Amino acid sequence: MSLSKLFFMLTISLLLFSLNGQAKLYKWVDESGQTHYGERPPTGKASETIKTDKPSSTGREYSERRKKQRDAILKLSEKKNADKKEAKESAKEKAKNSEYCAQLRSTLSSIGTGRRIRQKQANGEYEYLTEDSKKKQAADIQERLKENCG
Repeated sequence: MSLSKLFFMLTISLLLFSLNGQAKLYKWVDESGQTHYGERPPTGKASETIKTDKPSSTGREYSERRKKQRDAILKLSEKKNADKKEAKESAKEKAKNSEYCAQLRSTLSSIGTGRRIRQKQANGEYEYLTEDSKKKQAADIQERLKENCG
């Protein structure tokens, strides 16, 4: 057997054995001094067992690990999207609240000008506010400002 054939067989054998972590590899020398490698020990000859490394993980373990990684990434993505949505809603709420507060402050400053203020009634007619009703409405607005606008 030529050296190149032996090298080729050795390479193929090692490749096959690297795919199967349970396989044992045996090494022995025949009568002519040639070294052989094989999965089974030769009959009637002394052989040496060669330790082979087991693969770090099987296909199933790899698939399970990849699935766990994908699930973790998906959970993080969902959490990030939920956080973004919550931040948008919070920003909208703050903007809405700031508009409300601005409107209350504007109404309060209008009441404090001393001018006559009219208010539309439920029946569609306008009625001018008295000084007492202005003071009552100003106190109510100040209370709402304290509660909602800080």
